[in-house]
Amino acid sequence: MLDLLPQALTAAYGSLQAPNYAFVTRALRKRPYRDLVAALEKVMAVEDITDSNYDVSFEYVLGDSAYLLQLSMVGHFAALFPLGTSRRTGAALVRADSADAETVLCLLKQHGMYLVDEPTLSLPTTVLDTESGQTLSVYQALFTFS
Repeated sequence: MLDLLPQALTAAYGSLQAPNYAFVTRALRKRPYRDLVAALEKVMAVEDITDSNYDVSFEYVLGDSAYLLQLSMVGHFAALFPLGTSRRTGAALVRADSADAETVLCLLKQHGMYLVDEPTLSLPTTVLDTESGQTLSVYQALFTFS
């Protein structure tokens, strides 16, 4: 997965030192994961909570507010987190902790998604946050720049 990241970041952002977020508008228009979301909707409740002002991913609350699923607009990268009262309560899942999580993980795999694990999310990238002058983490570059 890490070997795909530099090319995906460059393809999405253009210049990594002066990133262009136009890919967010294109992704919102194209909805590249509509088939995956439709498959999820067949087996559990799915609530779209994407905020294009802060997110560079599609965000969904799954089941009875049990999980947060983030599908990156940068490329076929996903992160799945357990949820508690409207916030992440644990590390990104790469192994199922319930039948629902198993279903989600299977569907992600079937739809060609790369699941990003917790240690990888905190790694630095070369994408520059032009406001702070700091580089973004993998999590910020793939899922949310807030």
